[in-house]
Amino acid sequence: MWSRRIRVMVCIVGIALPLFGQYYYEKNKIQREVTPTYTYETEHFSVYVEEGGEQLAHFSGDILEEAYKSHSADFGFGLEVKIPVIIYKSQPDFASTNIILEPIEEAVGGFSETFKNRIVVPFSGSYSELRQVLQHELAHIFQFELYYSLTLSNLFAIIPGFTPPLWIMEGSAEFSSSHGGDEEDAFMRDLLLNNNIIPLEELEYWGGYLVYRQGESVFLFIEDRYGRKKVFELLNELQIRRGMDAAFEKVFGMNVKDLGKEWMNWLRMRYWPEVARLDKRGIQARLLTDHAKDFSYYNGSVAISSTGAKIAYASSKDDYITINVISGFDGKPLKKLLRAGQSATFERLPLLRRNMAWSPDESNLAVIGFSKEKPVLLMIDYSDAKVKKRFKLKVDDAHSPVVSSDGSQVVFVGINEGESDLYSVNLTSGKVDRLTFDAYEEKDPSFSGDTVIFISDRPDRDSVWTIGSYSLFELSPSGRIKRISPRYANLSSPHVVNGDLFFVGAGFQLYRIAAGDSTSVKLTDWFDKIEEFSPAASGKAAFLLYNNSGWDVAVLNGTIGGLEPVKDTFKVEDQQDHALMAYSNEDITTEDLTPYKPRFSADYIYGTGAYSSLYGAQGSFSLGISDMLGDHRIYVDAELYGDILYSDIAVTYWNFKRRIDWAFGGYQLADFYMYWVSNTTFDYIKSARRGASALVSFPFNKFFRLETGLDGMAVTNHEYYGCYYDSLGQLYCQYDTTYTYPLFQGTGALVFDNALWKYSTPMRGLRLRLEGYTSFLSPKIFQTTFADLRGYLAVTPKASFALRTVAGASFGDDHEWFGLGGPYDVRGYNPYLPSVGSKVLFSNLELRVPFVDLLKLSFPLPLRLSDLRGVVFTDAGFAWDEEPPVLWDSNGRLVDLKASFGAGLRYLLGYWMLKLDFARPYQKEDPALTGWDVWRVHFRIGADF
Repeated sequence: MWSRRIRVMVCIVGIALPLFGQYYYEKNKIQREVTPTYTYETEHFSVYVEEGGEQLAHFSGDILEEAYKSHSADFGFGLEVKIPVIIYKSQPDFASTNIILEPIEEAVGGFSETFKNRIVVPFSGSYSELRQVLQHELAHIFQFELYYSLTLSNLFAIIPGFTPPLWIMEGSAEFSSSHGGDEEDAFMRDLLLNNNIIPLEELEYWGGYLVYRQGESVFLFIEDRYGRKKVFELLNELQIRRGMDAAFEKVFGMNVKDLGKEWMNWLRMRYWPEVARLDKRGIQARLLTDHAKDFSYYNGSVAISSTGAKIAYASSKDDYITINVISGFDGKPLKKLLRAGQSATFERLPLLRRNMAWSPDESNLAVIGFSKEKPVLLMIDYSDAKVKKRFKLKVDDAHSPVVSSDGSQVVFVGINEGESDLYSVNLTSGKVDRLTFDAYEEKDPSFSGDTVIFISDRPDRDSVWTIGSYSLFELSPSGRIKRISPRYANLSSPHVVNGDLFFVGAGFQLYRIAAGDSTSVKLTDWFDKIEEFSPAASGKAAFLLYNNSGWDVAVLNGTIGGLEPVKDTFKVEDQQDHALMAYSNEDITTEDLTPYKPRFSADYIYGTGAYSSLYGAQGSFSLGISDMLGDHRIYVDAELYGDILYSDIAVTYWNFKRRIDWAFGGYQLADFYMYWVSNTTFDYIKSARRGASALVSFPFNKFFRLETGLDGMAVTNHEYYGCYYDSLGQLYCQYDTTYTYPLFQGTGALVFDNALWKYSTPMRGLRLRLEGYTSFLSPKIFQTTFADLRGYLAVTPKASFALRTVAGASFGDDHEWFGLGGPYDVRGYNPYLPSVGSKVLFSNLELRVPFVDLLKLSFPLPLRLSDLRGVVFTDAGFAWDEEPPVLWDSNGRLVDLKASFGAGLRYLLGYWMLKLDFARPYQKEDPALTGWDVWRVHFRIGADF
């Protein structure tokens, strides 16, 4: 379940076009090829797919209607509105969706949202996985109807009130879809053994993957102990009682904590008997990495070289995904080959699937990653860690490469036009050939001589396609495909070693099928979960193991041939479970679907209002409108300051459909300036800019883009002179004048952003904006340029330094003025008495650290405060005009240079970052000029720079 962050227009006063404020930084979401979209209608769903995904639409419609019957029976009601479901043909297509404008991480397998009640999922290549995700997300739609009412949620923001904890929402959705299995057992068994289970009464404060699994486990326990109806009785009581303990007391006669104790006892009875297996892995294998010590947590894509001397793997140790090579004997680091996520050359390396393989001579490592949002095959030379060859793979998505025994080709799994197939790349010519041609799932290829061994759920001839029923197949050089094993529900990493076939099967353990036999023999009975298996020609083998809530690389102490079978012989029927589904693959074309036509509806609408006898009416209003795919967006934003003629009002249209984003809008934007003439009198200017803007943004890649725009406006200045407040607070001015002039601006900017965010703040990377704009066809003549450079350096997993340097200059007869002082630049100085000039230079240096991880109070009020962060900072800068600035005098006293220091707190409240800063100048200001105390206190809402 995901909620979308509202994106609103922000004006950067005095230095940029109104449209630029919305697009100041951020990485780019590059749209792939634009293809027509179609709609497939069923009784309760409208399924949206791009051309080429017709079969996905048909399959999804059947699955959704089947799940609708099950969910409506469980929840006790149906849905009064038709649910839109958007299916993307691949994960990269899904990642570039405009339904959510923020980048989507690899781990997100789909989402549902309350504003338009949409289900949005990608096709990963597996129909079995697509079925589970659709069932999961549809359960969320039923939850939304139960707690929020779908007929209202698309018009208004959800009314604040009781919202069930994430573990309730995600756990019950998992319960209604995957419903346990090997994955759930392995995860919960590991948590129990390592004493990492979160008590049920505290689980509502947690997020991430843990709440999915623990939540599902709780509902499996409730079903086992009290019956399935009690699960949905609890969900309904939560809506009625609006509180956890009250609902649990009504349904179970006990509060959350007491039910949690029963659940823990159920887990102990379920998993403690398996503790006897705990020492088996330690005898047969050893870990080469330790995620708990190096904070890597996820290591994957394990590939052992042909001699077993080197092991390559991907790691998330330093926040960026890196490709590392370690010794296959003792695990000592040998070399870091590549880092993804810093440049367009290698934008990202998916970590949750296998993406690398050694060449037979161990000189090169084949890696599949993404460059400019397209899958590429890189051949990396181990000796100098440089990319020697690069191949565009001409598919939507790709993974699981394997190099042939003669080193001439790489076979991989490609996903294209909604189908998962095997492809090959000729490493000499670069030619890409498709080896299989069907809708069935293919995965985990490996070579046995000239034959490709792979996994598929393809049916036997004249048999029904049973989705999720996998078998091992061999693909001969002639193209003939033959099934060579029984069928299983869990099957991965097949390899032939010395004529025997090895693979990971039931319970995520290792199995063998001996040459000339069809019986699967279990070889390991480890407590740990084996997720990947990579053998060398000698029989030495590396594994990816899940243990202690993380993933590590391990190797066998001996060879794969030396493993003795455990006492049980695995039986086929042991693996057949609810995940299997017979499906009739019918022919369907675009003629069976309806062409998509954009229809607009509200995403959000909210506002605030107030009235003051001194300032009059005040308030704000925001409205967001978009089509179903999010390609076309309209924003209406207003800030009322008492006088409608001097308030901020903007209407903007954005088009995100193609690679080039463009926008236009009309606006009225107000600026206010105050200049103190003496201690009691001041001059005051109200300025209104009324006009229209247009912006075009061209992304070169994920990190770098060019922006250009035009802006035309009429500027009205109402100037007041000799102003003062009387004893009653009434404003009086000696005289005033009003004048209007036209202003046209042309703007261009280069933007680079590869910052890595963590704890709601940038932690690593670089952000740079170079911008310039000029007036034309206007009585005002000026040219303005500025540069904004921001760098981030992590010093611990949770702490980082952040440095910002901004330089600006304005030229011409009517050059603009920059002010320095206040919460956005030099925080220790008075924002109402800024240092001004046509040129400015300032820097901010912050140390951002965790301050309070968790604070729980019971008196005088129950309070729980988590993830409160702190900053220590120093600021310095100066503004000047024609004469060069004098930074300090002969006594070392600051003159034009402004410098301050301080500390602050940061707290993320929902989508809003609350910021409280305390700052003071290094050199005390003259109180006669400021009228302020030495310390400044600034409270703001907004992200860190």
